[in-house]
Amino acid sequence: MSDRIELEGFADLVASAQVGTRKAVPTRKTEFPLEETERTVLLELGTLALVRRAGSTGVRTVSLPPAPAETLRIADAADALEEALDESVSAALEWAREAADRGFVAPTSVVSRLVPLVKRHPEFGPVLGERGRWLAGVMGVELNEPTDVLPDKEDWGSLDPKERVRLVEDGPGDLELFAKALGDRRKEVRETAAERLIRMPESPQAQELTRMALAAVVLHKGLLKSSLEVSPPKPELLPKWMPQDYPTHGMGGIANALRDLLARVPPSLWGESPERLLDLSKRSEYADALRLGWERATVRFGDVAWGEALFLRFFGSLSPFVAEPIVNGVSEAVFDREIVARLRGRDKAMSTAFDMLRWRAAPFSASLSREIVAIARAIGGSHYVLESLGTRLDLSALPLLNDPWDEGLAEELRLKWRKILDLRRRLHESLR
Repeated sequence: MSDRIELEGFADLVASAQVGTRKAVPTRKTEFPLEETERTVLLELGTLALVRRAGSTGVRTVSLPPAPAETLRIADAADALEEALDESVSAALEWAREAADRGFVAPTSVVSRLVPLVKRHPEFGPVLGERGRWLAGVMGVELNEPTDVLPDKEDWGSLDPKERVRLVEDGPGDLELFAKALGDRRKEVRETAAERLIRMPESPQAQELTRMALAAVVLHKGLLKSSLEVSPPKPELLPKWMPQDYPTHGMGGIANALRDLLARVPPSLWGESPERLLDLSKRSEYADALRLGWERATVRFGDVAWGEALFLRFFGSLSPFVAEPIVNGVSEAVFDREIVARLRGRDKAMSTAFDMLRWRAAPFSASLSREIVAIARAIGGSHYVLESLGTRLDLSALPLLNDPWDEGLAEELRLKWRKILDLRRRLHESLR
């Protein structure tokens, strides 16, 4: 078929599209339900133009490498995984993490849906298998699979900022390289280097901050009474290389400087229990700065003892910068005990407990899951956080959802939870 082929009515349609034409109604060759003349003209032109072009351009032959054979076990999860991708991506991600740990890959029929999702959800990458990686190449999807090969520090001068950050962040401890990176013109490189140096006790930078912190907060231990002597540094005396956080509203420059300093030294530096230091700090005019600094240091250095002390002492009033990581850092036993006590209390702390449950990333224990189900039924399923918890309830709670609850929100929540738990059960069983 040639481009020169003329179709009956095409010239009339072109005439109808001319500005100022007197032809009000174009010739119709299709049955599209459009009534406006302008839209009809454009659609008819587009349709007929497509027909005229059909066959005028040869089809290019694309040579593709053959799809490789799969080397890992393929999970029998096609139907359940399709359902999860339609209704609960979190359940599909949970399955993907478990499947990768057990050496399974996704069913071939589902791989084509997973490939486009890898960029947003990297957890799907390991379960694509050989065929999935082949398909990603065909589709032009970059998987960004992690590599263990780091840039060479000898090439520092030619590395782009992202490569420099990766080398500093993931490379071996190298005081000389990190000190060099502190002078980089890129802020992200400088701050990454500062973080590495702060976490290395042997570095001159960590030792400088330690000396300043011990001078700013002095613990006086006595036989009968201990005290804290707090002498915050002036902001201009902080090291120029040390990044500073956003000021806390209501605190002056000196208090913010104290907070930033304490946030960058281990909170165990003073050799006293967190509970004791928190008690002593309440008598200081810089109590807020002390607490905020220790909170951020707890997260930065991953101090479990401090994390649990802060969680128990300031349940519901942790600062927004640290609340979620601290909630996720405490042990299951401490978390469960405190959450159950708050849920059973049925006071305003119950709402805070629901927030803590929402922030907690780990799956809930069997005992906590049963407690959550019992509370949800008792309060009628009315709290807005409850529905989202179904993706982390332990599967042992499923039998508790079989019998009908009261009508209304409670019954609606029960049906939603039962559906998501049953889906997660089927996904889990596909990996046996």
